[in-house]
Amino acid sequence: MKTCSRCKKEKSLDRFYANRQARDGKCAACKECMSEYNRARWSAMTPDRRRRNKLSLRYGLTVEQYEEMLTAQDGVCAICGSLPLPGVSLCVDHDHRCCPGEKTCGRCLRKLLCTPCNLVIGYAYESVSILRSAADYVEEVNS
Repeated sequence: MKTCSRCKKEKSLDRFYANRQARDGKCAACKECMSEYNRARWSAMTPDRRRRNKLSLRYGLTVEQYEEMLTAQDGVCAICGSLPLPGVSLCVDHDHRCCPGEKTCGRCLRKLLCTPCNLVIGYAYESVSILRSAADYVEEVNS
């Protein structure tokens, strides 16, 4: 059991995130308090700052590097060629064999995709055979 430094409630250790630097190996604040703190911090940021943080933390990119990628693609999705919706950025695609989660090492970045195209290749597990089979299916049912 441990007492949260924020809410002052005693909670079991599984309700605290790991922290290698702490004596007991756990963060001082519980998961619930940390989530509340992070939500408040995130919502207090300007949209421009949120964008910079997301590009930097997830992909190791600056806004300028993202804009260079976008310009190299003529501002459109690398798969379907559509323009992003107003106020919506294209997704940064990366090789999930290198970095399986959302966060990347920065060396496995590919191109920029619209959200539907990004979801299609993600839900197909980036499998060429699944995507070809899906295309064959669509051709069959639409003829």
